[in-house]
Amino acid sequence: MLTLTCEDFLARISEFMDGDLDGAWRQAVSDHARDCPRCAVILDTTQRTIRLAGDAQLFALPAEVAERLHARLAAALAAPAPAATTAAPPAPAPVEASAELGPASLMAPPPLPRRRGWLEGWNWPLAWALVGAVLIIFGGVSWWQQARIRTLQGWLIDAHCAARYIAAGDMPVSHPRWCLLQPACVASGYGVMTAQGRFWRFNRVGSIRALLMLRASNRKMNLRITVRGQERGPILYVRSLRWARAKGLISVRLRAPAPAPRLRQAAYMTASAP
Repeated sequence: MLTLTCEDFLARISEFMDGDLDGAWRQAVSDHARDCPRCAVILDTTQRTIRLAGDAQLFALPAEVAERLHARLAAALAAPAPAATTAAPPAPAPVEASAELGPASLMAPPPLPRRRGWLEGWNWPLAWALVGAVLIIFGGVSWWQQARIRTLQGWLIDAHCAARYIAAGDMPVSHPRWCLLQPACVASGYGVMTAQGRFWRFNRVGSIRALLMLRASNRKMNLRITVRGQERGPILYVRSLRWARAKGLISVRLRAPAPAPRLRQAAYMTASAP
């Protein structure tokens, strides 16, 4: 007994419908179509399609429909042809092929339309206005940042000792260098105290630069510096840091009266060198 797969069934279906299969194969195809629903649908649909396509039976039209159809055909054949309302376009003038162009140029296709560039569809006034607005915004931001850059002169001091000098109203003229190198002073960070008694604290990078300057210097006191940086609230972001020149600077120390010997003030003025 033969057992067919779906592929074998599809390969034998044409011979099965033509009656060319022998008894064993024909029985195997019939059994597979009975057991497989998908192949049964394929066999039934194919048989119906062949039967409908080969049916040559003619259907007679009703008498009323036939009379109307004949009348319409007769009227269409008896109607005169419509007159031409518009003149035919003139025939194109013959083009003579020259020696330079050759006969191949007569069959050349028409030129393609030019593609528009990606800049042709722009609204240029609006684009320039947007560019100008962006430039104005960036210029304003740059000017605002430059306006916050300061150049200060004063004494290099750590934040820990600066609080003591501010509370006493004194200036760190005689503050020793070894004190600024103590672990507590290094951990508090550095800054600059101006002659007006204001303390500007450095950012972390500025404090590191100040520490390196202290370690590389042999100064013992009067650690006067010139610093340039950007002001951001109470922090001064250092851009340049160097020791100030001592030439032309006169330090005047004023002592308070005897009843209060510990109260001192310092006044500093800049004098030109002789």
